[in-house]
Amino acid sequence: MRAPSPKGHEVARNTLGLSEDERRAQRACELAAFFMNALAPQPTSAVYERFYAELEPANQRKTFGRDRELLASLGVVIVDAGWGDGEKVWRVDEEVSFASGAELGALEAIALDVACQPLLEDGGFAHGEALRHALAKIDRTFGDADQAVETSAPEQGRAVRALLDCAQQGLVAAVAYRDAQGRQSKREFAPYGTFSCRNKGYIVGDFLDGDEAARRTLRLDRVAQARPTARTFRAPDDFCIDDYLLLPFQIGKTTCRASFFVPDAQEEALRAASLGKGDFRRARSSGNGAEGDLTWTVEVSSVGDAACWAVAQGIVPLSPSELADAWRACLNSNLKGVAIDG
Repeated sequence: MRAPSPKGHEVARNTLGLSEDERRAQRACELAAFFMNALAPQPTSAVYERFYAELEPANQRKTFGRDRELLASLGVVIVDAGWGDGEKVWRVDEEVSFASGAELGALEAIALDVACQPLLEDGGFAHGEALRHALAKIDRTFGDADQAVETSAPEQGRAVRALLDCAQQGLVAAVAYRDAQGRQSKREFAPYGTFSCRNKGYIVGDFLDGDEAARRTLRLDRVAQARPTARTFRAPDDFCIDDYLLLPFQIGKTTCRASFFVPDAQEEALRAASLGKGDFRRARSSGNGAEGDLTWTVEVSSVGDAACWAVAQGIVPLSPSELADAWRACLNSNLKGVAIDG
């Protein structure tokens, strides 16, 4: 029983935030795929490190227990497999998993296609090729094969696929990487997690062939060569891919720190879309009990991209002045040709 999956936090994400229920569902999917791909029972410490590192020890146990209950209700039963190296180990009980014989119906297949469409259209989603082929197989099972999700020749090069395999298997990769200036270097790289931004895929990890490990974020389409080595790795205890997610205007060297006025009506949506980046601050009230204006301050690499993103989010730049100018230009450009009723 195998399922193509990233490991732990290694899931490409878009620029939308996730609710707590969505995070739990995502974690449950990752947990199920992790155990379904495991070749041996997994120790408790490895499970906690991959999925619950941000929680206190007592909460790790409780949350893992709740996640197992959720997965059991869905047909994936994770059981205590005894002890190994002084701690409990866990595995999928294949004899009882999916024992109810639940089958995917045509309606569920359509729902899967719709739900996964944003990922299929995201060129930066590192596992898009595997997802597309999986959906195509499901679709062909139901009715007209012409309506199935289209597959095509693999767009990912052999090097990228090899690097993603190394991430899943915990193997250090020997990579040849071409930077933004076209300079190529060969390094040993431990890949920890992937994400997508502006239709490009990125992978975060450590270069290991220097005196000290150097954390880097590599763009997948700049990986020229990659092959697995015999060297293994474990992601650091404090690693979380969320810390490396970027907003669309944060690719490249930071050029300024920008401040935006956030209308009350846009606060909830912006907090979800901001990926936890930047700082929200509300001005002190004037003494009449009313709340002051809300501002959001965040690092920016591209002023033009930040201006367009602000227009889309319905927020107004306060500083720097060049960002405000770019925002007005973007706003005026969007308004051209729009008929306004008098």
